[in-house]
Amino acid sequence: MFQQTSKKIVGIAMSAAMLANIIALPALARENERDSASSTRPGKPAVNFCTRLENASTKLESNMANKEKKLDEKRNERESKLEKNRSDRDEKLAEHRNEVDTKLADHYAKLEGKARNPAQAQALATFQAAIAAAVNARQAAFDAARATFRSSTDAAITARKTVMAAAVTTFQTALKAAETQAKTDCANGVAPATAKATFQAAVKAAREKFAADRKAVERLGASLQSFVTARKTAMDKARADFRTATEKARKELKVALLAAKVIKTTTTTTSTP
Repeated sequence: MFQQTSKKIVGIAMSAAMLANIIALPALARENERDSASSTRPGKPAVNFCTRLENASTKLESNMANKEKKLDEKRNERESKLEKNRSDRDEKLAEHRNEVDTKLADHYAKLEGKARNPAQAQALATFQAAIAAAVNARQAAFDAARATFRSSTDAAITARKTVMAAAVTTFQTALKAAETQAKTDCANGVAPATAKATFQAAVKAAREKFAADRKAVERLGASLQSFVTARKTAMDKARADFRTATEKARKELKVALLAAKVIKTTTTTTSTP
């Protein structure tokens, strides 16, 4: 169950990172690289970079906008699924606890029916209170561990998304600046070959910085594992505390019932003529 949940969480956190696979080197830059290779062949005239810049720029911006929209939709879908999974688990947990409460109530009723004197009845009442307190304490500890895990996970996802979004924005800004500079160079009469070389160098630098920024972002898996470990530690302690409390309650009940039996026997013996 954790592995499935982790995959979904990581999927949400990676949505922004997926832009790295989508916002690749602009088509114009790739085509120009091919043009450069072609231009070195005999009889192959160089393609005019400036005359193709505007159309390529418009197409690139449109493609990026469409792909970002699809990523947003996919991320929202994953987040909705995560919330639904959490809601479903909470609902099942509530149902399970209700079943446990019902069984405990039936068990207590049977115990109360076995009381033969007020002392035994009091001993059973004390036992019930001790078990109820142990159950409530364990549930509270489990709830706190789950809540901490979820809030820590959500915070890690949000932080990673924020950093990745900033990296993507920086990358897009650099690409736009490269495009603007290329247009300016073309408008000012700079040789197409020179404008193209400047543009390609700027795009390459932007891609390298984006790759470095992505690499610098802490991977979510390590954080998730630490959260899982913390949750397990808290729940293990809650289980151990529960076992200790219930065992103590059983021993005290046994002693109390034995004392009540002695009291009953003594009272019966004393009242016998």
